[in-house]
Amino acid sequence: FVVDSVSRTLAGINASIRKHKPDFVVVDHLDELSKPALVSKVEFLADTFTALRYGAQRGDYHLMAVHQINRDAGDDRKPEISQLRWSGDLEQKADLIVLLHSPKDTTGTQVSQRMVEAWIGKNRFGPRDVRVGLRYALIEQWFYDK
Repeated sequence: FVVDSVSRTLAGINASIRKHKPDFVVVDHLDELSKPALVSKVEFLADTFTALRYGAQRGDYHLMAVHQINRDAGDDRKPEISQLRWSGDLEQKADLIVLLHSPKDTTGTQVSQRMVEAWIGKNRFGPRDVRVGLRYALIEQWFYDK
């Protein structure tokens, strides 16, 4: 069930969670949630992630927060945890951080699938520094085993 009409506020997200009682919540573009004018972006993200994480623990649902890395658009290097935008606290508080990397398509042709590398950069409860190759089907928006 996808709720895309929720206001871009923590209160709106929490209201939707209370209404639908999901088992799994994905908050996409965490850095695009509405923030109060007098609060810094770093402080806002830290407080918001803490509140979401606490809500997941209390509400018995799993939480995935999708966050953008900070690098130039032309940069094709593999992502690093240190590039998580405005997010020192996110790195500390997250149980699992998975970074995705898809090399630029230099052929200029339209493709239906791309190769993607998923790197487990942090895993509080299991292996880390693991890299897994995947195929990403663009039309289906789905990952498959390489």
